Amino acid sequence: MRDKNIGANSNQTAPEINAFLYCFYLLKNKTLKIKQTFAQNQTNKP
Repeated sequence: MRDKNIGANSNQTAPEINAFLYCFYLLKNKTLKIKQTFAQNQTNKP
């Protein structure tokens, strides 16, 4: 599953990096939605 929001250079990166960026992208979006409710819990996580 490819997300166009990652960037045009995603095809040039290594598969491992690409997968990591995609996972990080999804986690970042979830964190932004959750942060409003669990701001204190998210602060202790990297």
